[in-house]
Amino acid sequence: MRYLLVGVSLIFVACSGSTGGTGPQGPQGPQGATGAQGPVGATGPQGATGPMGNANVRLQDITVLTSDWVSSGGGYIHDVSPTAPYGGVVVYFQAQVQLVGDYVQLPYTLTSPFPAGYLLYYSTCFDTHFAGCVRLIYQNPNGVTTAPTRTMVFRVVSFSGMP
Repeated sequence: MRYLLVGVSLIFVACSGSTGGTGPQGPQGPQGATGAQGPVGATGPQGATGPMGNANVRLQDITVLTSDWVSSGGGYIHDVSPTAPYGGVVVYFQAQVQLVGDYVQLPYTLTSPFPAGYLLYYSTCFDTHFAGCVRLIYQNPNGVTTAPTRTMVFRVVSFSGMP
């Protein structure tokens, strides 16, 4: 028993000693689960009213009856006076008569129920009647243009230029 007690004592004495240095850092572990979202904060106060804007864009919807077109140079024209003098203009055509608001930008090649292949386009014009106008043009580029047989709706968007 004496040898057993001495042997166990030696084990404890042999295991005690000075502490060694810190070993190298191990690899980073996997990211944990995302925590619950916190509560929504209170609504802040309303901001100050902004400065007055510049409403320099004008919109005008125009219905052109078949009798409004005038024969001119192998096609038909209809002059429109914009709602205000303009610096630029863009014209749209209501392509789907049954779907109000379905506009396409000119120039546009017509399809059924209009004569297929006819062109709709526009140019700006200046004459004694208008300070500036938009000339709508209806034309068959492949031959003789027959008079329009349907009412057409256009949207003219004009914007002022630099003073």
